[in-house]
Order: sequence, then C-alpha cells, then structure tokens
Amino acid sequence: MCRTLVKSGYLMTEPPVQGLTQSEFRVGQTFGRAWKLFTANFWKFFIVTAISELPVRAYFRWGNAAGELLVGTTMRTIIMFLAFVLVLLGQAVLVHIGFRTLRGQAAGLREALQEASARFSPILGLSLVICLLIFGMLGMIVLWAHLLGPGLVAIVFMIVAGVLFVRWSLALPACVVEGLGLVDSLGRSAKLTGAHRWKIFGIIVLVCVPLPAATAILRAAISFFGPTVQYLGQFVLGVFWITGFTSVLTVIYHDLRVAKEGVDSGQIASVFD
Repeated sequence: MCRTLVKSGYLMTEPPVQGLTQSEFRVGQTFGRAWKLFTANFWKFFIVTAISELPVRAYFRWGNAAGELLVGTTMRTIIMFLAFVLVLLGQAVLVHIGFRTLRGQAAGLREALQEASARFSPILGLSLVICLLIFGMLGMIVLWAHLLGPGLVAIVFMIVAGVLFVRWSLALPACVVEGLGLVDSLGRSAKLTGAHRWKIFGIIVLVCVPLPAATAILRAAISFFGPTVQYLGQFVLGVFWITGFTSVLTVIYHDLRVAKEGVDSGQIASVFD
C-alpha cells in the first residue's frame, strides 16, 4: 500500500516501493509531487534562492548603470562564474530541505546551509565543469560558424547541450544526498537518467518553455512602472522559476532512485542521519 508523509500540514503520498518499476516514472506524477514540495517549503525556498541570486543581479543592475564596474571580458567571466557557484549552493540547500520534507522530517535552514557548505568543493567543481563546457561550446560555435554557417552550428550546439544537460541534470542532488565527489556525481547522474532521458528532457522543456512567455507578459503588465519596479518583478519571476525547477529535479532524482533501485526516502537520504 502507499506510504503517506506528513509534515506541518504537508501531505505527500509515495507509491509503494516494492511495486515500483521504470515505467512508473511519470511526467504528471513528477509535476504533482514537485508542486507539493514547492508549496510546502515556499518561504524557505524563496528566501534562499533570492539571497543566492541577489548579489550578482544587484552587481549587474547598478554596475551597468554606473558603467564602471564591468570592465573587460575577464571580469565578466569571473563574476558570472562566482554567481553560478552561489546559485548552485542555494540549490544545494533546496535539495537538502526537499529531501527532509520527503522524509517527513523538519527541514531547518541552518542545517541545510551547513550541509551545502560541507559540499562546497564538489559543487565548485560542478560549476567549473558546466562553465567550461558552456564557454568551450560557445568558442566552437564562433570557430565553426565560418565553415558550416551559424544556423547549422547553433542547431548542433543546442542538441549537444541538451544531451549533456539531461545526462548530468541530477549531479547536484547526487552530490548533496549521497555525498559524492565531482566525477562520481556526474557518473551517478548519467546512470540514473539512463533509459529515462527523453522523459526528463520533456519535463525540462515543459518547465523552461513557459518562461519567455511569462517574462513577456510580466514586462507588459508592469511597463507603466519605473525601471526599478520592472527589474524587481523580473527578479521575483526568476526566483520563482529557479525554486520550481530545483523542486522538479529533486523529485526526479528521488523517484528515479525509488523506481530503479527499490529504496525508499529513508534509505536514499541516509546521509542526513
């Protein structure tokens, strides 16, 4: 029979562990569980994500206005890398809180911050790998565009980036939950996503596609206000999207481990004990 987890008014029913198979990893179930996880920890998720996003957004907002802070491509690259590390640390906190919730246990911010800080080195490595991959592929686009044409190169870039993103999409949850290092986290993600990558790709598309439309609607709705209000509105929308996306990835990681390995939340998150 199903197992029900209750925490502070939060209710989540897990499918029976013994009967789970790969076919029971369903898109609709993933979104439903991610929504419950998101709403159960809304303020914690929102505050952590806002704090992790605020420094770099403020830097670029007022740096661009002043025209002095962003000097040179190297400085921009360093700032973007540090910003990505900070965002991943924030997501690591969300993953920890999410698994505490899945286990029906209290999810404190202090403990989550401590756990994320303890995983700083592999998270830094993940940030470096992803950034090097992005800049490397962008460099190849520039070099190959003269030979193959920008349109064809852009299509190849999107395909390769999509494949690698899906393959490594669960590296952060694996790093946080299982306490793995950089290489092991990437390998673990590749193993878990195997045989389910089209479904995961579809989920990611469903999460990402509405964002441009939501951004355009928000801009139109607040276009009568000043630039500060408009920027704040876009910032809040971005925070909502990151928290929702992280919730989805956390549930995907959890459900794939349950479906493929036949373990429950307590066994999955034993690193928290």
